[in-house]
Amino acid sequence: RTSYWGDFLDPSDEDLRTLSKDADFLMTDLKRCLDENARPRLIQRNNYTLILFKAISDEDNIVTLGLFFTKSHIVTVHKGRIKAIASIQTATLSEKPVTIVKNGINYLIHQILQEIERDYFKLLDGVDSEIDKLEEKIFKRTKANIMHETFTVKKIIIYSSQALHANREILNELERLFQSNPTDKELIHSLYNDITQLIDENSLHHERLTGVVDAYLTKQSHDLSEVMKSFTVIASLILLPSLIAGAYGMNLILPLRDHPQGFWILLGIMIT
Repeated sequence: RTSYWGDFLDPSDEDLRTLSKDADFLMTDLKRCLDENARPRLIQRNNYTLILFKAISDEDNIVTLGLFFTKSHIVTVHKGRIKAIASIQTATLSEKPVTIVKNGINYLIHQILQEIERDYFKLLDGVDSEIDKLEEKIFKRTKANIMHETFTVKKIIIYSSQALHANREILNELERLFQSNPTDKELIHSLYNDITQLIDENSLHHERLTGVVDAYLTKQSHDLSEVMKSFTVIASLILLPSLIAGAYGMNLILPLRDHPQGFWILLGIMIT
């Protein structure tokens, strides 16, 4: 059986209406694919199944991917350009314009979802490198805004964590959907294991980033303490001369007040 794949990048309303009419897809389902705030979910209709999945765009943002599939074809709809889609197209469309794979629709779904997970691994590898750089900057004299960079990385971790947890639930539902086919079920289960590993890795990065913030605040506190120690030493050195100068500033008769060299003697005492 030959499988076909149609990909729609940022389609217009007219494109959606045409697709809805030709493929018999609901407009509400098509518009969900273009909603970046749409939650990942598995929707089963009478004539197709829709997977809403969170993927990585070319700008390393997390975007929504809508994947419609039937027994004979797949249609992907998304607003932003997705790395995984481009990678699969490069690997498969080079053979023939319309014939994508000969292993069936479910295998192609596995390929797309697997490529999305690879993009998450690459994203988290980048996060790991950024955390390493932040840890090095903490103990260097640098004008870099470490807290700003830290919260930029933290935002990536939080958004990816939300997407990964939601995607894992979809894979769990897909595994139940494909339970009649042991091969397809095993492929989806391997994706489930990979995404669980991604979630664990993401949690580790979150803990490391929390450690970076704690270390930075501790370093700032230590530096402030060193500055205060220096000021304390200076204040202690100035205390006694100030006391002597203050005493001789009072309108009282004090030793050396009328001595011709009294000022220099007192100055010598204060310096000593």
